[in-house]
Amino acid sequence: MYDELAWLGPNVQFWGCKLCNFKCSCYRIIIIWGLFTWLIGEQSSSLPPLDIPLAGVSLPPPLPDYVEATKTKITTLPNGIIIASEISPSPTASIGLYVDCGSIYETPLSTGATHLLEWMAFKSTKNRSHLRIVREVEAIGGHVMASADWD
Repeated sequence: MYDELAWLGPNVQFWGCKLCNFKCSCYRIIIIWGLFTWLIGEQSSSLPPLDIPLAGVSLPPPLPDYVEATKTKITTLPNGIIIASEISPSPTASIGLYVDCGSIYETPLSTGATHLLEWMAFKSTKNRSHLRIVREVEAIGGHVMASADWD
């Protein structure tokens, strides 16, 4: 029954179907070696098995079953700018600027304005070039991105 799979070599174990008392052709193959062994053709004794925990490594505490969503604080400045802020336990920060424009608001006279605004984001200013803006943000671990949508 296993002759057609002999090309896999001796590092393969076969298990037949328990429902048919191992007398049928529906069987499973369990390959004993890993990907590294398959690539180089031999087993590596220098790598520890992945199913055994490393000595001296303690597991972090499990996460709670439920984490309450953070509250969003909405603030409106005197000039009409609306700021939404949240307290986050993460060591990162996100700053987003949302403009009430999108292709859904465009007229035949302003078609493409949303796309133009997207492309002009983070371009040169009077005092900084595009490259300088991007490098300054990335120097502190940031990432610049602009996107536009229909709404």
